Amino acid sequence: MIVSPAAIRGRMRTALSAAFKRTALKRARAEAWQTYTALQEKLTLRTKATASSNRLARFAYNVKNAGLPRPVRYLEIGSFEGASLAYIYTLLNGDVRITAIDPFQDYSELPGLKLASIEEVFTANVRAIGADKAVRLLKGRSIDHLPKLIDAGESFDLIFIDGSHAMLDVMVDAVLAWRLLAPSGLMIFDDYLYSARQGGRLYRPKPAIDAFIGMMAGELDVIDVAAQVFVRRK
Repeated sequence: MIVSPAAIRGRMRTALSAAFKRTALKRARAEAWQTYTALQEKLTLRTKATASSNRLARFAYNVKNAGLPRPVRYLEIGSFEGASLAYIYTLLNGDVRITAIDPFQDYSELPGLKLASIEEVFTANVRAIGADKAVRLLKGRSIDHLPKLIDAGESFDLIFIDGSHAMLDVMVDAVLAWRLLAPSGLMIFDDYLYSARQGGRLYRPKPAIDAFIGMMAGELDVIDVAAQVFVRRK
C-alpha cells in the first residue's frame, strides 16, 4: 500500500506534536478524561473506558481547537450507543446541531449483536445528556441518506465517520461526506488502524482513508494521524 505524502506529513506532524507538546498533551489528556468519566456516569454503555487515553485527548484537543463556527453543524455517520455524539455535545457545551445516521440493523461485522436494541440505548443516552432537541436521527444507511443531504444543499462544520469498517464503505462515506463538509471544516475518521475478518470479509478502514487523502491532498490538510485521522478542508 502506497501512503500519500499528505498522510505521511500528517503522521510526522503528530509525532512532532507528541515530542514537543508533551505538557499540553498531558494536560489535554487529563481534561479529556475528567470530562469523559463524568459523562460516562450519565450514559448506558456496553463497555466503559477504565483508563485515560491519548485517543480521548487528541479527539478533544482537535475538536476544541478547530475554531468551528457556532452552533457547530455536526454530522455523525455511525452512532451506535451515542457515546461519541454525547462526547461532542459535552465538549461543545451543547452549542451544536447534530445529524446522526445509523441503520440500527443487524450487520455481519458485528455478529450476535442485536442492533435494534442498540437504538433504544442511543435514544436513552441522547435524552440523558439533554440533547433531544439538538439531535436529528436519520435512520438508515449512509449511502441512502448522504446523497439526499447533498441534494438538499446541507453543509456541516464537523463530520465524524464511524460507520461500516469495510474498505469500500469507508471510501463511499468519505467521498459523499466530503461534498457536505464546509470550507475549513473538520472531518474525523475513526478506527484508522482497526482490522478484522468476519464471514470471510476484511474490515480495515486504513487503505480507504489513505487512498482518499491521496486523492484529495490538494483540498485538505492532515492535522493528526493516530488511532483516528483528522483532516481539515482548505
